[in-house]
Amino acid sequence: MEVIFMDKQNIGVCEPAVLALGFFDGVHIGHTRLIEKAGAIAKRDELQLAVMTFYPHPKEVLAGQKFDYLMSLEAKIDKMEKLGVERLYVAKFTKEFAQLSPEQFVQEYIVDKQVKHVVAGFDYTYGHMGKGNMDMMERLGEGRFGVTVLSKVVVEDRKISSTYIRDLLIEGEVESIKSYLGSEYVTRGIISAGRMFPKEHGYCLFDFISTEGTMLPREGIYRIEWDRNEQMEAALAIVYANEENEKSVAIKVKQSKGTFPDQYPVAFRWLELLESGDRVAEKEIMYS
Repeated sequence: MEVIFMDKQNIGVCEPAVLALGFFDGVHIGHTRLIEKAGAIAKRDELQLAVMTFYPHPKEVLAGQKFDYLMSLEAKIDKMEKLGVERLYVAKFTKEFAQLSPEQFVQEYIVDKQVKHVVAGFDYTYGHMGKGNMDMMERLGEGRFGVTVLSKVVVEDRKISSTYIRDLLIEGEVESIKSYLGSEYVTRGIISAGRMFPKEHGYCLFDFISTEGTMLPREGIYRIEWDRNEQMEAALAIVYANEENEKSVAIKVKQSKGTFPDQYPVAFRWLELLESGDRVAEKEIMYS
């Protein structure tokens, strides 16, 4: 897969393609269906399958707010490749980019790139203040490119969205996320051997440091699985508020699992909330 980082000076390769549009945070089931639909059209029309996303999130640029990503850009790129995307455009979101009118966006990022067909969700917006919608896309594309609009994807009468998945994380309902994400929620980072706390009853606690800055669930004790030496092993993740009142994570494993080198990279899946609350988590760290 070819990855093209675009800005005003570099808008990337211009070759005929079917283009899927979206931010795609988490690449959930709805996103997957959208990309699969674009892929089917690309196969039918003998065109390349392309996706355009942007980074960072508009809230970080326009409002100066920290955004809780479900997935890092690197993980998103990996997922896109697994979905069969042949070309991924990552547009740099800037204040200048946000000032583009809907007509300018369509001309510069779709027509000028020789896109032959656009696929996006029913609620996709673009252009200054999000004034462009899919009805406008169909009008602007008339005679120039085709447009396919996907309706909302629903699970148990609820629209699948990245926002709802974040709400589940806020409530600690990690076991429910798989129905919407398509897989367990994954967090990646490193554990520090220099801050290991051995326990007399056969467990160790390791400080975990996220290397991706992705969102963590609410405070509590969770059952997880982590990838160690290409094998999944059971462990506990303890989410608590540190001295700066920021969420931190400690990983609890059996001592029989052995030691870990410093800065050991790990990826783990959140399976189930066992007990919720910051006090419960702090007690587990202090007395387990």
